[in-house]
Amino acid sequence: MGTTPKITTEFTADGFGIIRMLNGQNRLNIDFLTELNSALDRVLSNKNCKALITTSEGKFYSNGIDLDWLFKQPEVIAKKFSNLLHDTLWRIMHFPLPTVAALNGHTFAGGAFIAISHDYRVMRADRGWICWNETHLKLPIGDPLHEVLNTKVWNLDAMREAVVFGRRITQRLPRKRKKH
Repeated sequence: MGTTPKITTEFTADGFGIIRMLNGQNRLNIDFLTELNSALDRVLSNKNCKALITTSEGKFYSNGIDLDWLFKQPEVIAKKFSNLLHDTLWRIMHFPLPTVAALNGHTFAGGAFIAISHDYRVMRADRGWICWNETHLKLPIGDPLHEVLNTKVWNLDAMREAVVFGRRITQRLPRKRKKH
């Protein structure tokens, strides 16, 4: 009797690789990121694949870093996790195929960094938020994560709302009204 995979990879006839995260809240830890990187390897090894889509099922795309797990780890493991997270984000940002994060539900903190690392993001209109809630948790956003944000979020108003204030964002930030 095998264990249920946390992540699956499938390929469509028209050339899409689909990585599905299937671990409930899809909290990020070393095992989860290792499995995600293995799925990325499977997509790259398929020569018929033209683009990558990551998604999930249920209420969460990803509820971020597994803080309960991380805070129990010795410093060497915490550092290993941090490096693996940064390497995974860099890998998605520089993936040799177009990437799309199909956000089926809530996408918080570390999960939001995974999503923003993709080339494109699409989000359900009827449920879910994307949020960098580190400010509410009083957790710092280190330089490698700032680099991801600075590369991917060009609108400084959006950056301030999302990161400094930890605003929960639905499909898109409202545009400022022009004065007539």
